[in-house]
Amino acid sequence: MRILVYGCAGHLYGGIESFLLNMNEHMSKDCIFDYIIIGDICLHKERIQKRGGNIFHIPSPKKNPFKHISMLWKILKNQRKQTDILYFNLYSDAYILPIWMAKLCGYKVILHAHNNGLQSKGRIYSLLHNIGKNLLKLGKYIRWTNSIISAKYMFGEKIKAEIIYNAIVPEKFRFNPVIREKVRKELNADNGYIIGFVGRLESQKNPLFLLNIFNEVLKKRSDAILWIAGEGSLKKSMDEKIKTLNIENKVKFLGHRNDINQLMQGMDVFILPSLFEGLGIVLIEAQAAGLNCIASNTVAMETKITENIEYISLNESAKAWAGHCIKPEIGTEKRLKANDKIQKSAFNIKNEAARMEQLFYLINKEQE
Repeated sequence: MRILVYGCAGHLYGGIESFLLNMNEHMSKDCIFDYIIIGDICLHKERIQKRGGNIFHIPSPKKNPFKHISMLWKILKNQRKQTDILYFNLYSDAYILPIWMAKLCGYKVILHAHNNGLQSKGRIYSLLHNIGKNLLKLGKYIRWTNSIISAKYMFGEKIKAEIIYNAIVPEKFRFNPVIREKVRKELNADNGYIIGFVGRLESQKNPLFLLNIFNEVLKKRSDAILWIAGEGSLKKSMDEKIKTLNIENKVKFLGHRNDINQLMQGMDVFILPSLFEGLGIVLIEAQAAGLNCIASNTVAMETKITENIEYISLNESAKAWAGHCIKPEIGTEKRLKANDKIQKSAFNIKNEAARMEQLFYLINKEQE
């Protein structure tokens, strides 16, 4: 069974990209994902092709709208011979033309909601999102979501959607004191109080406020160090703010990392002050590592699996946030128990990947 996927970025390692790749790798070899990627770059090429998947590149609708539409139509028509299902990742409802095109080609379309807010792209973008949301209510689609708030935002209050949990491999994040010591030594933070952040350096993740919070933490704990794993367009603004705050020697930019599970071993507190999140899969990972977690109250409550997580209003000051970030160190036993909870939860990828694959098979067999 082949699934045609639309709505993944080829130029970055985002949460949704990682989610889909990881889920597919825990499905049977008979379930194969093919990807339609906007642009010429696909950083996930090796992993996709290893599973037998194909990659179809199309130009951006902004840069070349006519070629974008013609190439997309051709791919949809050709791939219709291989699959009945188009799986569409929804970050917003502002651009729904590919969904309609897929319907015209006879696909069973799965709409998977991943967000509960929009980037600051102006009133026109917000208007297009609301128009698209209302238009989608008129069609027959299979609706999935990663949280209740994402479903309401993308589909509307009264539209029901199947929750697909953004599952992880809990064992990868299980606390190991040896790894903790190794990571902290490599990053010259043997005795530091490590506050960690993982995510794109974009407005959605609120990274400039993150720096304000950390600056307040330093006033209470001079041994604090901030690890930032991720890349994005706000890096330059963050550099400037760090210089203004005079905390250059306390902040470490780690860039894109493939060892987040190990980095989390070395952290003491994880913080996610996002303006909005569909779910916030890094919070699941951080809890699996046994970390104390501080997140904005815009983050879906489905992320609360252990008692080690707090949700703080973004209306609170950076100083108030800093007060929540200073916690006693969690012992080894408690960190291991947190991982046990994740393993038994719906966020264990072994169980959720099998369930998602079964849903694909059921959809594949259904008559329109």
